[in-house]
Amino acid sequence: MESANHSVGQASFPHAFNLTPADEWFAAIDGQTVRCRDFEWHVQVFGIHNSGSRWWFQVGFDGPNQVSGTFEAGQDRPAKVLDALTDWLETTEETPSRIPILL
Repeated sequence: MESANHSVGQASFPHAFNLTPADEWFAAIDGQTVRCRDFEWHVQVFGIHNSGSRWWFQVGFDGPNQVSGTFEAGQDRPAKVLDALTDWLETTEETPSRIPILL
């Protein structure tokens, strides 16, 4: 039996691909859980953009309600960015931000 140009019983390996720095940031931040305001918040990354030494993250937090924002950061480590996002979440209003927030 033939299917998709392969015979049954033949293993097909996916093509190799290179991770970009944005992929690495996404993997490090998306899906994390942070705790503040006595609740756990699930972090969801909607988008990441890099220009020079600056990074922009479109991030949503799902907890007792939903909060989102666009954040600008330098060449920080993911743990430091998560800490800064948590600090922002601890002190922000319950509405989405309309301008980038500098971490």
